[in-house]
Amino acid sequence: MIPRNNSPIPIVLLTAIPSLIGSSECCCNGLTTDPKQIAKYQLQLTISFWGGSAGCVVAARLSENSQVSVLLLEAGGNPNPISFVPMATPFLQNHPATDWQYQTVPLNFSDYPPLIKPLSWPRGKGLGGSSTTNFMIYMRGNPKDFDQWATITGNYRWSYANVEKYFHKMEDYHGRYEGDYHGKNGPLSIETVKYAPGLENFLEAVKESGFSVRDLNARQEEGKSFVKLVNKNSITK
Repeated sequence: MIPRNNSPIPIVLLTAIPSLIGSSECCCNGLTTDPKQIAKYQLQLTISFWGGSAGCVVAARLSENSQVSVLLLEAGGNPNPISFVPMATPFLQNHPATDWQYQTVPLNFSDYPPLIKPLSWPRGKGLGGSSTTNFMIYMRGNPKDFDQWATITGNYRWSYANVEKYFHKMEDYHGRYEGDYHGKNGPLSIETVKYAPGLENFLEAVKESGFSVRDLNARQEEGKSFVKLVNKNSITK
């Protein structure tokens, strides 16, 4: 990991990547977070990408191959310690040290007044990307999005039916919605929220209003649900 605070794409690193990938004298083992140490290693093979939510997962998978050295580049630095306190997330969003502070494009022809002006679009800045500023909520993408990508690209491997097994592989799920839609013994510990005073009453009111209470990480896109968090025994990870 190479943290950098000034630019999301360090030019000096971009120019160095080809030579790093091409070097082949020996393999670098272990983890370093100091950019000055990188020059000391001659890398057999380096796979490089940015250290957001997806990039960290890819890096972890690639590093399982002992013959591959993985260079993980991240512009934002280490996660702020506050990110491990879910309810403190609002203090991280839209802060220049922890958020890229993106904004939406004004929708001048929208019938919804708030969309006419630019809105904040939080994107996490730091190792882990937006997973550091999302209240530690675990939420899969909508199955229809995956299926649409498969249709657009003509590649069935993007379909939800195909990628679902990878969700199962990474999950160690313990929660209210046990079943075939979740995995066990994976590296990512996931639980449904255990202590939320008044939540049961709220969900009963939801049912009485005609809405469904269901597992939104299954194949259901609409409804109400208990929040799933990335933690274990109610301790954030």
